[in-house]
Amino acid sequence: LAKFCKKCGKENTKLPDEVIKEKKKRNFRSFLPWIIIFIVVIAVIYQPIADQLTISFANQDMTLLAQQAGMSRKGEILFLRTNPQLVSDSQMMASCPSLAKGLNSNGFVLQGCYDPQANRIYIRKMPPAFHNEEAVTAAYEMLHIVYINLSNNGNSKTLDQVIESNYKNINDPRLNEEVAMFDKTEPGEKDLELFSLLGTRYSNISNSLSNYYSPYFTNISVDVAYNTQTFNTFNSYKTQLEQLQNTINSYDKAAKTAYANSVSWARVGNAYENNRNYNIYIADFNAENKAINQYNQILATYNTLITEFNGTQPISNINQAQALQ
Repeated sequence: LAKFCKKCGKENTKLPDEVIKEKKKRNFRSFLPWIIIFIVVIAVIYQPIADQLTISFANQDMTLLAQQAGMSRKGEILFLRTNPQLVSDSQMMASCPSLAKGLNSNGFVLQGCYDPQANRIYIRKMPPAFHNEEAVTAAYEMLHIVYINLSNNGNSKTLDQVIESNYKNINDPRLNEEVAMFDKTEPGEKDLELFSLLGTRYSNISNSLSNYYSPYFTNISVDVAYNTQTFNTFNSYKTQLEQLQNTINSYDKAAKTAYANSVSWARVGNAYENNRNYNIYIADFNAENKAINQYNQILATYNTLITEFNGTQPISNINQAQALQ
């Protein structure tokens, strides 16, 4: 300091600017490794902490739903980050109006939707008999996020090829109907929807497609099972009704034949054949009425289930229980 003061005057004890700058540079260099270490540490611990906070502050009902859907921690975090909401039919239609309108007008019920702009998932609240459908919807909508992320990372072409290949191999008429509907209601989003549909509904998909799902689920097969259970519930009633209708038709035909025979024998005076055929007619008539009563009871239960499943969305065909996320 004395040396510099001799150059700059006895009363001026301030260091020259170039000396101060050099000193600052040396100080910064000495702290630079610590700054880098600090940034790296923050980068390493930030995401786990953020993920844990997401889980800790999430709605517990939604956390349970994610677990019921067989999601892994990675899938659960994706799902919970959207602050998912369980909503009524009216709320669903208000939250996703254009999608709901398009699906309803094509005879489908909107079970859930994902708003990518708001990063928000909406799940339709179901009656107790179909509670498992809420878990399926949670998985379905979470997979929309997975598909979008994969596409944004440059995997779109390869992923879509795998999706299309599986869709072609499965060749399910029910799925074909839904895909045709997507072309009307969501132009250009077929593979987005198929990615979720194939993963949550079919077990006979290829390993190449299954590998896309595996990081986000510990057990995606539960969603396939839930979907199958719902489908089989309705299909079982439909099968019973078809079988009973055939039985009713058979008894009706037999009863009419026996009655006609009874009348014919009565006209020729054969009392024995008249009575025998009349008794056959009565037996078939009573059996037919019994089958009709059974049919009506099953039909009432079936219609109640359809009404519960369809809820209050104004779908165009109330007799078809169909759901789409």
